[in-house]
Amino acid sequence: MAPIALGYEYPLSSSAVRDACLLGTSSNAEPDKTLAEYTHVLPGLKVEMFSTTVSIDTPYTQVTQYCRQKLNYSVQDAEKEFGDRPMQFRVHMEIYFNPSRTTADNLHDLKIKLSQDDKELAPLLVGSEPIVAPHNDNDYVQSIGERVDFVMKAGKVSSSDLDVEISTYDGQQTETTFDLARLK
Repeated sequence: MAPIALGYEYPLSSSAVRDACLLGTSSNAEPDKTLAEYTHVLPGLKVEMFSTTVSIDTPYTQVTQYCRQKLNYSVQDAEKEFGDRPMQFRVHMEIYFNPSRTTADNLHDLKIKLSQDDKELAPLLVGSEPIVAPHNDNDYVQSIGERVDFVMKAGKVSSSDLDVEISTYDGQQTETTFDLARLK
């Protein structure tokens, strides 16, 4: 009988920390396959061959990734380190569009809304930087989008659907939904 997979939870239970650590230290393809579910490609908003992506980084995925990077790291180590640790919920976006002007900050050309149960979530921190087109050293550097990171308190996010809506200054729109009742 397969274990029942609970969705998003915070704070992480000791069994969730154990499962995340075991997934992270697995030597098969399961970690990559599982973590890929936390990234959505949104081909409706793209520049040339580059499509917009939205990724979520939950406390569970953070433990998984941390354990992947450590040698000789045990479940007990993870339980000690992450048992009572305050954690964040992060949303990373690579948004491809043609900005209205070339500046160091294209965030003004975007409207991004994160919501659950029709309530908008307010991030603690927002970081951004322009994405530039591949170029040679002597070429004109053109911005083709913006990398945007939202950081929220993990306790402010529930296990209901997380909706991400992105609109650009010129009327382009795209959205995606993360099923946090399924994802950890």
